[in-house]
Amino acid sequence: MLAHLILKDGECFRGDAPLGKGGSGEVVFTTAMAGYQEILTDPSFAGQMVCMTFPEQGIYGVHADLNEAPRPWAAGFICRRLTLQPDHARAEGDLASWLKRHRIPVITEVDTR
Repeated sequence: MLAHLILKDGECFRGDAPLGKGGSGEVVFTTAMAGYQEILTDPSFAGQMVCMTFPEQGIYGVHADLNEAPRPWAAGFICRRLTLQPDHARAEGDLASWLKRHRIPVITEVDTR
């Protein structure tokens, strides 16, 4: 599904909404190469749409031990690519399904550099 990330100044970025849900919030970024689950469940990101500058997200899936809090706090997730099939022995599921279960809007195919 086509998606648009529209900033306060009117600048617009086209992408894909693989989970089909929109949202709004303050856009913040992180240059972390890993730790997406910890970031999404960190209360300091409450109400913020997190943009991951590292292009591939979801590679190692999700695992309950990685949560910083019992639930996600981020208002959205922005990344270049979202891996649908994790490649890690400890993965309890994939990131896309986890985001959908927690109703976190996602936009992919955005140049996040």
